[in-house]
Amino acid sequence: MTDTAIAAPTTRPVPRRWLPLAEAGYLLLVFASLVSFGAVYPLPLASCILLAALLSMAGLAESGRPVRTRAIFNAAVALLLALTLWIGLQTLPMPVADLAAPIWRELPAFGIADGRNSISVAPAETVAGWLRLVLPFLAFLAGLLIFRTDERARAAFALFALGGGLLATLCLAEFLLLPGSLLLSERQYDQGGFTLTFVNRNTAATCLGLIVLMLLVRTGEEWAKLDRNRLLAWIMNGTPLGRSVRPWPLLLQPALLAVVLAALALTRSRAGIASTAAGAAVLVVLLAWSGGGPAPAGFTRRRRGRAGKALRTILALAAVLLAVAFLAPQTIFRAEVQGGDDGRFCILDGLFAAARDNLLTGGGFGAFAFVFSPYRDPVCGTANVWDKAHNLYLEGLIGLGIPFVPLLLAALWALAWAYGTGLRQRRSLRAYPAAGLAGLVLVLSHSALDFPLQVPGMAVFYAMFAALTVTLSLGRRQLPEAPGPIRRVPASGAALVAIALLGTVLAAFDARDAAAGAAVRRFARALDAGRQVDDAALAALIAGHMPADRLTGCKAAVLRPSLTVLLAALDRTDRDRAYEDWAARLAAAEEQVRHGLSCMPADGNLWLRLAMLRQAGGEVAAEQARLMALSQQLNPSEGRLLTGRLAHWNRLSAATVALAREEAAADLRNGLVYLPPPELQAVLATQSQAMADLLRETLPLIPEERRKALGPLGG
Repeated sequence: MTDTAIAAPTTRPVPRRWLPLAEAGYLLLVFASLVSFGAVYPLPLASCILLAALLSMAGLAESGRPVRTRAIFNAAVALLLALTLWIGLQTLPMPVADLAAPIWRELPAFGIADGRNSISVAPAETVAGWLRLVLPFLAFLAGLLIFRTDERARAAFALFALGGGLLATLCLAEFLLLPGSLLLSERQYDQGGFTLTFVNRNTAATCLGLIVLMLLVRTGEEWAKLDRNRLLAWIMNGTPLGRSVRPWPLLLQPALLAVVLAALALTRSRAGIASTAAGAAVLVVLLAWSGGGPAPAGFTRRRRGRAGKALRTILALAAVLLAVAFLAPQTIFRAEVQGGDDGRFCILDGLFAAARDNLLTGGGFGAFAFVFSPYRDPVCGTANVWDKAHNLYLEGLIGLGIPFVPLLLAALWALAWAYGTGLRQRRSLRAYPAAGLAGLVLVLSHSALDFPLQVPGMAVFYAMFAALTVTLSLGRRQLPEAPGPIRRVPASGAALVAIALLGTVLAAFDARDAAAGAAVRRFARALDAGRQVDDAALAALIAGHMPADRLTGCKAAVLRPSLTVLLAALDRTDRDRAYEDWAARLAAAEEQVRHGLSCMPADGNLWLRLAMLRQAGGEVAAEQARLMALSQQLNPSEGRLLTGRLAHWNRLSAATVALAREEAAADLRNGLVYLPPPELQAVLATQSQAMADLLRETLPLIPEERRKALGPLGG
């Protein structure tokens, strides 16, 4: 029995007066999240959260929960609520000190009494991480609420496939014609490959992979409408195909598919291309084995035995492999040459250690950069920035602890149940649940090696894809939808409204703080880049912005630029000629550092800065030793921080160095082995007696080849 044989609902349909506006809003949500560089910045993120919240609440108020996908809807709300409660708990002060992260206990010894004593080592970053999490959930739920029927879900699927293909075409044209440009602005990151609208080519590869799956389904649907005899006559003689068949979709869909495949190859993302190939293989195998989809016009679908299905499966897999070999030979060659020599594999031991030590409660969702830094091995490089694990599963375990496991399994089970139901029941539309399962394989496999779902715009695109494929998987359950506005709000609906409102408020505050600190960030970037900044302009910035903003924000994106500006102003103030100004700026900088440590005490850079500022006012050996030891233990391997610590060790007295000899020796050893020789020579050109003694003890432990590369410093 086919889907068309099921009786239509007897109740009147869902009210449609709001649907065109909602569908337009959903289209805006998806593509706005993409063309804003993946909504990675606070203002686009807040705008997308507001739009997603409005769409989900409007859909719920207008027609209630969806009936056919109600189980998935309730499961998604329950998962979001559980995540919200647990992440919120991670940011709250713990009544029992043993439940809080141990680093909070270090603050009182340095006069910092306003620490949070929370599970998370950076509560503000955990809240920001929750905002990036809530957006795709709201987008998924809004998709279920808006596209409730097969007709609307299929139309939306076709529209997003077409829009994704056109967006890839436009971005590819820009990449080929203006290789230094990204969305008509200067390309700052990832110069080596095509990045679509993102700053990272691996994220682009995942998005393009989903577009490939969508276009494969749409191309198959369009060509299945054809009568093969009429098609042959049209090709040979130009005979019309028929009133119901339009030629342009037949040609446009394969053309867009070819462009997107070419764009995918130009990303040169090994994991992205391999994951797309895995997803495409799942799609074609499922369709080849099940014989899903309607039979071409003029033909009847015959039952095939296992031998026929096996042959079609082998041919389908061969086609996928040939496509990969043809489109991405350079990427395949790069994978063969580089093999496992990749930083993502090098840090695995550290990731497992961090997960083990934070298994019970996690170190704070979104605070990965702070939790992982003590486990970072300098063998994996000192210049790389590891603010993400490049592994969704390990990062989830590190951030959330053991609760992450059942939450992930519940989400996977819900999606697998929906797609399995669709594969069993949706005979004429089997391509959609097959595509949904293929897309799930794609993102899960790529998330083991990269972070596509941690980019909000990419996560929204997948949420749209999942919402449409889930709706089309469960559409055969011809249950009547709610006939009008709801009169009693169910628990899942109330939870959704509460979370949507909370997300909107927090995102608005986040965007406000980002806008308020824009001038400070601009000056900080100029200072970090070594550009000339006028002293008067710097003083005006501090007078006009810093007093009001200095102690209001707790996010690293707010604190670090402010500290950069304050330290630059302190460095430019002559202590002898303007002592009062110097002392005032020293106090302001120390106050900012203390505030930063009360927000994120696991930041090794802040402990170093506090040591430098305290030493400027007079060296206290025990205090300096403890501050430097904390900095070294919390972040032993980051290049710039390692260089800064070596410079400060070189300024400290022998008594201070002796109190933290183990940490000082570790820093020196790491610097001698892993820092660039010119940088190391500049820092240690002149050595204190304590540093010279440490150097003599450490050099025999350094390989001879490396000692030669160090020049005079290597003895």
